[in-house]
Amino acid sequence: MPELPQCLLIVTAEIAPEQEEAWNRWYDEEHLPEAVACPGVLSGARYVSEGKAALSAGGEYASSDARTYVAVYEIEGPETLQTPEFKAMRGWYQFAEHITSRTQVFRRHVGTMPFADNAGVGINYEVVGDGPPLLLHHGFTRSLRDWHDFGYVAALAGDFHLILMDSRGHGASDKPHDPAEYALELRVGDVCAVLDELDLVRANYLGYSMGGRVGFALAKFAPQRLSSLAIGAATPLDTGFEPFADIDGSDGEAFIAALEAVVGEKMPPELRAAMLQNDIRALTAVMQAPMPDLSAVLDDIVVPALFYVGEDDVRFEPLRQCAQRAGAEFASLPGLNHGQGFMQSEPVLAGIGDFLRSTALHPAT
Repeated sequence: MPELPQCLLIVTAEIAPEQEEAWNRWYDEEHLPEAVACPGVLSGARYVSEGKAALSAGGEYASSDARTYVAVYEIEGPETLQTPEFKAMRGWYQFAEHITSRTQVFRRHVGTMPFADNAGVGINYEVVGDGPPLLLHHGFTRSLRDWHDFGYVAALAGDFHLILMDSRGHGASDKPHDPAEYALELRVGDVCAVLDELDLVRANYLGYSMGGRVGFALAKFAPQRLSSLAIGAATPLDTGFEPFADIDGSDGEAFIAALEAVVGEKMPPELRAAMLQNDIRALTAVMQAPMPDLSAVLDDIVVPALFYVGEDDVRFEPLRQCAQRAGAEFASLPGLNHGQGFMQSEPVLAGIGDFLRSTALHPAT
């Protein structure tokens, strides 16, 4: 499911019929491209009403035939409207006496979704199921919804109290654009903040790819919060992120090319489209964050641990060696590459399910 925008600028307008053609030409050819080029404007599109509008006020109902135009811009936040580039846009005045309009910023309403706070960064999470606690941490560009969509929740919720979280920069969690905000210590703090919110001293942990690297960081910086550790397709010294060094997140295709270079796989069209629905600047910041060598933690893991990876993943041999060094169990997934090692839950859980169930312990109180 594509990620929903967090902040929108919505402009509604009714224009006098005699000015409509000139208005549309100016908006499509000049104003919309100029607006989308402003810093902090992520995308923009126009819509026009069809049919009659149903109106209600004070219990009275009516209809209107007036044509309404709506421009919808995804923006980083209200501060976007204060940039010099945005303020410098001109042209609207020429239609001022012929138009009725409304311009307003809307922020996504999250309803009752729970959030944990880590030094001002909100981390969205969800709990489902009953049993010993098992925290699931997704990989890069993913969200907690994927654990549902790929079948993990349906398969595990009968045995575990599942804790799903959106990593910072992903899903409904906050999305800083500063790479320093994605330091591993801070991401470990995000996990601990969720556990604290749930009054859990420790939990079992399952992390894939980026979530696996966070798992290694937990073993280093907060080992007391772990009951067991399952890590998929990540090593404590993941390297090769240089393709992200020279991009800023403004070009979605450049972002996809960099990601394909890092994982060594071409993204299928449907996955490319889903990834481009994310906040690309935030995701670029994730990949530009410091990546320290955590290899020494392999000698210090004291909880039950399992590492798993697809046999067609470039991380297969490095992770197998990590498992040997750590004394961890190792599960190989035949015929799966990096993406499939997450998206195909049936063979994944066939390989790691026994470990999860046999090592899951109720947290100490």
